[in-house]
Amino acid sequence: MKDKLTVEESTRLIELGVDAKLASKHTLGVQIPTDIPNVYRKIDGGEPIFTLADLISILPKEIDCYYLNISAYMAEWCVSYERTSCCDIFEIKCSRSAPELIDALYQLAIYVLENFPNENHKN
Repeated sequence: MKDKLTVEESTRLIELGVDAKLASKHTLGVQIPTDIPNVYRKIDGGEPIFTLADLISILPKEIDCYYLNISAYMAEWCVSYERTSCCDIFEIKCSRSAPELIDALYQLAIYVLENFPNENHKN
């Protein structure tokens, strides 16, 4: 199961206003040689990478009384903002699906960042 975005996907979130400090992983920075031949010390400090948990925490749990829903259907993960109205009729504000949960969440995050810029996902 894929559990982190690519550098390019992470960069896109940052371009749309997500604080890079919310990324819990970073690509490897610099490798410095040690006194032992062919052994290097890794120093973090590379590009921020958002994980599955980061995306879940970035996405608002509610937008205009529509609630974040994550479900699986057959071989796809489905993520959406939906609500139940009177008579148990479901209304869906937006929905994305993909074989990997992180990809569906990423697509939904892009939609939310572009269409609801004032939601609480930049902290």
